[in-house]
Amino acid sequence: VQYLNDGRVVSGSVLGDLYVWQAQACMKVLKAHSKPITAISCSDSGVLVTGSADKTLNIYDKSLAVVKTILVGSNPVGIDQDDKGSILVGLRNGTVVQWTDDVIKTLMVSHSDGEVWGLTIDPKAGFILTTADDNRILVFDPKKNQCVVTKGVLNEKRGPKPKIGGASTLSQYPPNQCSRAVAISSKTGNIIIAMNDGSVSVRENFFKINTEVAAMNDAKEWCE
Repeated sequence: VQYLNDGRVVSGSVLGDLYVWQAQACMKVLKAHSKPITAISCSDSGVLVTGSADKTLNIYDKSLAVVKTILVGSNPVGIDQDDKGSILVGLRNGTVVQWTDDVIKTLMVSHSDGEVWGLTIDPKAGFILTTADDNRILVFDPKKNQCVVTKGVLNEKRGPKPKIGGASTLSQYPPNQCSRAVAISSKTGNIIIAMNDGSVSVRENFFKINTEVAAMNDAKEWCE
């Protein structure tokens, strides 16, 4: 929900509709998004921006007509903006992006579901690898304070639901897409990832992080 500069109020619905309120009455309903509206922002100059689970932002003119739709890659959960046309967006996947003049810049990347369990440091490059309950492998450069690898995936295919008595998690992902440990070989650069279902995946290196060179399924329970 958000106040507009003229005193009206707009609110977003789970159907993707934008309700416009005045004097405690709904004056109109606009079809804004195809999925639930998850964030709304209005700048001091009156620019309205909405974000939705359809992974887009809408920018409106003063008549509340959509003038631009921006694809941001995940659900916006927080929006802020200045009066120079710059929009700051926090996304459900742990990323913060900034949109300015039709250019999207990524400011921050992080894990976003469950907990972060796996962490190791590459002794040669000094990079930090992390794995978590969100089916992602991230590689950070601490000198640049940046995430340099964001496309790492634990498992492309979703496995069965967790068994009773396994390691607990708040993640929406199944055990084969949740990692409990990660290590790197100082000799070969291979990356070894242990999952919550006991499986182990060996990846080639940083630059081929999704290329699996070996896999093991010896453990019957989760590896930590």
